Amino acid sequence: MLTVESSNPAEIPHALRCCVYQRSAGVFVAECIDLDLMVEAKTASRAQRELRDAIMGYIETVFSMGQQATLIPRLSPVSHRLHFHALKALSKIFTPKTSKIYSCNPEQFRSGCYA
Repeated sequence: MLTVESSNPAEIPHALRCCVYQRSAGVFVAECIDLDLMVEAKTASRAQRELRDAIMGYIETVFSMGQQATLIPRLSPVSHRLHFHALKALSKIFTPKTSKIYSCNPEQFRSGCYA
């Protein structure tokens, strides 16, 4: 399992795996399976921005508490990780119109994590 010993958020040793998908008409979900964070919004871009803000807040809180070794990563439930990997596999076969898979390195958080 990955552990983070550093006190610098920019030194998280891997990209965070995230996705955005449409749950229903007018409801988009953005999720980070490595931190077990999820948000809903009316548009995909808004959901992605809100997830970025949630990631930033989570990481800042974890590092301020000195808990990075135990709380990064904080994996989502298996069903969420399976959904992420299914979306990722389907995105390689089809051009999805209602979902997006992306990774975000810590230095990209402030600028936007967009693939």
